[in-house]
Amino acid sequence: TVQASIDKYYPGTKLAISEYNFGGDNVSATIAMVEALGCYADKGVYLATLWGGNGYQFAGINLYTNYNKKGGAFGDLLIPAVTDDVSLCSAYAARSSTDDGILTVSLTNKSETDALNAVLTLEGAQSDYQTAEVWAVYGDSTKIRLLEGAAVLEGDQVNVTLPAYCAAMLVLK
Repeated sequence: TVQASIDKYYPGTKLAISEYNFGGDNVSATIAMVEALGCYADKGVYLATLWGGNGYQFAGINLYTNYNKKGGAFGDLLIPAVTDDVSLCSAYAARSSTDDGILTVSLTNKSETDALNAVLTLEGAQSDYQTAEVWAVYGDSTKIRLLEGAAVLEGDQVNVTLPAYCAAMLVLK
């Protein structure tokens, strides 16, 4: 792997990806961006620079950096997250190092026709979460929208409903 080569030959060097662009002129570009940023975080990419871009790609970046237009961002301490079928749904989770009462989970629904009902189990969670919000980009809009009633907390589980073909940020507080 690239990281293995860095560790062997250039210890301490940070990994960067420059001038990437997956294209797309609909919500597929948002889904691709959200998944790429999740992968980059998971693999410890220090810097990634988008080449060009469009509103759908920028919406994917904004899901991670300012989903609520008030500075709401994906956490900086990654925690394990897996799904039953990555070809249908990807998940990346992180909590905030400055507020361990916030957990963020990026999710995608890659079905172009069907809503996705997901159940997230919060085994070993370090906080007793009281609220759940889902912010998503879907349909023919680049707007990040709060999905009312899309997430319900029940004990150590969160039930999430995502519209067809969307990228979302689940925020637990």
